[in-house]
Amino acid sequence: MDHMKRLAKVTWIAAIAAMASHCSTSKVQPYLPGAKEASSSSPTTTVTDGAISTAAIAIANGEHGSVDSVGAFDKTVHPLTVKWCGSCHDKAQSPLLGASDATAAHAAIISTQKVDFNAVDKSRLVLRLSTDKHNCPVDPGCGEAGKQMQAAIQTWADAIKTAATVNPVTITSDPLHLSDAKEQTVVGVNPDGVLAYFAPNFKVKAPMVATTDKTSGNPVINTPTTEKAVGNATNAAGDNSLGTASTTVNVATDGTYTMFGLVNGPAAAMASFYIKVDGGTLQPWLFKTNAAAFTWESVASTVGGEALTFNLTAGAHTIEIRQRQPGVQLARLVLTTNPKFDPSTAQATSRTANQLKFDLSGPSKIAGAALTLEIEDYAANGYLFRNPRLVVPTGSIHAKDLRILINNTFLPQNATFTVVEATVAAPGGALSTAAMIAVKDQGSDKDAFSVSFATFEAK
Repeated sequence: MDHMKRLAKVTWIAAIAAMASHCSTSKVQPYLPGAKEASSSSPTTTVTDGAISTAAIAIANGEHGSVDSVGAFDKTVHPLTVKWCGSCHDKAQSPLLGASDATAAHAAIISTQKVDFNAVDKSRLVLRLSTDKHNCPVDPGCGEAGKQMQAAIQTWADAIKTAATVNPVTITSDPLHLSDAKEQTVVGVNPDGVLAYFAPNFKVKAPMVATTDKTSGNPVINTPTTEKAVGNATNAAGDNSLGTASTTVNVATDGTYTMFGLVNGPAAAMASFYIKVDGGTLQPWLFKTNAAAFTWESVASTVGGEALTFNLTAGAHTIEIRQRQPGVQLARLVLTTNPKFDPSTAQATSRTANQLKFDLSGPSKIAGAALTLEIEDYAANGYLFRNPRLVVPTGSIHAKDLRILINNTFLPQNATFTVVEATVAAPGGALSTAAMIAVKDQGSDKDAFSVSFATFEAK
């Protein structure tokens, strides 16, 4: 399929997805920036089984993460985010879209789906000004600021769509197929001071159950609606008949931690747990009701109140979630030393994933060198790639400009990982925590995948 046909295919899928997103049921998708869960400050992005959402394509398509994209962003949108958002979103508050460093601000905006290049007027950066009236500049005011932001994003989008920079390729792996992917236990990559635990990481005691939420299709911990409510913490602490869910967390450094949970509290009488750490006091965890949705809520003892803090020393600690009200569900729990951290961006501390392993020892002449890459047959028309990691046998390897080729062809819209440049020491490590959606070519049973680097050398 030639270049223009492929680009037409991307446009067609985006159009179909845009229509599908208006009539599909919201679905929580782990790890993918373009499929972020609902929160009190951001709309739910839907990803259907048969199509990739417009927002997901807009965020995950590689041209938005290329070097050309950063340069275009720095000349268009970045001056506005620094001027209008920098007072909060520079260093203190996530996402760091107002950071003075263009690369950091660009990464924050892309990874948290603040722009939609397929529907610029629907971008969160635009709507936060024009619709939400969020911290608008006095001059020029919300309406005009929204128009200026929309124009800047459009100029950015136009610039990266016309860019055609091609960097030299020094090594290319042999091709692999989807059938070559092996299920592996992988370690999540998070910022320092961030730990994330998903429902399968918890050990559950009845009457709490580990189940699958019917709406999202994701694993959750649930207190059945038939169970009793226990509103007194003292009584709950001594009642061994209550259900619990517990997990062991391994803290790397001493610190004061805040916790966030991805929870579903369908009604006022169904919106709380108890929580305790190690042998500490059992405390109520109350949150806002959210009907059938899952939202991120801080662990607080009052609804919408100040978040509880937990002083943890380096080492292992046990967190227990205990039954308080029936019908409540927990999908994820995130601990962080940064109370401004966006918990939806955290990866599970450990999980299983299908992984391709590309042998690079031949083309690079570095014995034992390899790249692992998670792959998912994500939808009828696309693959999801994420978390490329180098395997380094000894010493260190300097790698730059990672490209994923499908059927020996690289497309500009698949350039998410071209911004990679890192020196990784043995035994290896992550090159990027980003996710990328790529359009299928001949189908999942025929497509062949390979990787290339512009620079790949021992140090």
